[in-house]
Amino acid sequence: MKRSLLLAVLIVTVLAAVTMMAAGCEKTDEMLYVMNWYEYIDEDLLGEFEEYYYEKTGKTISVVYITQDTNEIMITQTINADSAASGGKMNLDLVCPSEYAIQKLLTLDLIQPLGEKKEELWNGIQPLFTTEIQKTFSDLEINGQRVDLTDYFVPYMMGTLGIMYNTDKVTEKDLEEGWGLLWNSGNNPELKGKIYMKDSIRDAYVAAVMRLKETGELPVGYENMTAQQLINNSDDQLIAAVEEVLKAQKEQVMGYSVDFDKDEMKAGRAYVDLAWSGDAAYTIEEAAEEGVNLDYFVPESGSNIWFDGWVVTKKAQNPEAAIMFVEYLNQPVNAVRNMMAIGYSSAVDPEILRADEEAMEVLAENEYDEEEFFSNQVMYYTGTADLGVMKDFGNKESSLVNMWERVKAQDNDPTVLIFIIVIVVVAVLVAVALTIVFKNKKSTRRKVN
Repeated sequence: MKRSLLLAVLIVTVLAAVTMMAAGCEKTDEMLYVMNWYEYIDEDLLGEFEEYYYEKTGKTISVVYITQDTNEIMITQTINADSAASGGKMNLDLVCPSEYAIQKLLTLDLIQPLGEKKEELWNGIQPLFTTEIQKTFSDLEINGQRVDLTDYFVPYMMGTLGIMYNTDKVTEKDLEEGWGLLWNSGNNPELKGKIYMKDSIRDAYVAAVMRLKETGELPVGYENMTAQQLINNSDDQLIAAVEEVLKAQKEQVMGYSVDFDKDEMKAGRAYVDLAWSGDAAYTIEEAAEEGVNLDYFVPESGSNIWFDGWVVTKKAQNPEAAIMFVEYLNQPVNAVRNMMAIGYSSAVDPEILRADEEAMEVLAENEYDEEEFFSNQVMYYTGTADLGVMKDFGNKESSLVNMWERVKAQDNDPTVLIFIIVIVVVAVLVAVALTIVFKNKKSTRRKVN
């Protein structure tokens, strides 16, 4: 009897082990390939979406999550994925580029419309931004046809372009200068050489055009244009004016950066920074912990609204799951979780977020006061500045890139030239020294051996 019982237990154990192994080896029913920006999602949501998908469809899915750090790489990867979708090495279902890159992707015929899901997906988006986005993108000419670009994407995160500044170094008079603060037009001696510009032609272009508007130095015929018209105008005459004003700024600038500037502001080594609102929000918070007082504002003369949006690729292998993923991220609780994780403003309407009890619990768990959070002008701008959305520069892009490179070039600065020469000489001396050391080490080894 004991032997029979032991045998039965053994059989059950083996069968259980086999079942578990089989379950572990079971293939996933579906795959979803998602490309997003680095550190731009609460990654716990990826696994939770897989569970959510199974509950809704009865099918297992595996999310392959890919990150990139520029729109240009995203575009290239989408091109490669599209050309290889029918048997190549790479698949790509869902991508999250910025506004102008979405326009480029459609121009290249690499994304597909949202179809009947569009209205539902757009219903919960912030009204301030949808108004501006629709004004800009609802009637574009792409490849000889009138196109509503909003048929092809769903906003994910969005915000404004403005100026982050050290409140202990920047005066009220400086703030009254608007975009002129980036040029230290108030002649504050503390600010000279303590100003950072974004190493981004698009953002620098906005700041420069708005500066020209403030000073009344726009070329003839441009004076009465809105921010929307100005930031999307790339005529040669305006490009030339932008180049001159950016060159005039150089003596005030500490450097050109995309990420390093935030660290310099937090450390109190830089005092003024051209900034995206999302970056400003968490930089201000982190700086406060170090005893550095920062703030952010959008100059009244006008600025840019930016956004990143989800697009389904033209040859997506799983477009239905891609749409479900976007819907899942736009659920209020998940939108708030993403904001807590990355510090940027969700495109979901804040009134919808505030009405969701679970979402507000997440906010409270992160020690945010609801009223204070949603009244924060960095996260949720409600001011009166003239705002616009930038489109793709199209065939003028190379002209603008060349202009930006000329601005950043330091050929006429003898100090910088001397510095470069010194660096080169030092590098040569170090290389020679390392060669000598390396040879000595080799000979020593031979002697020892």
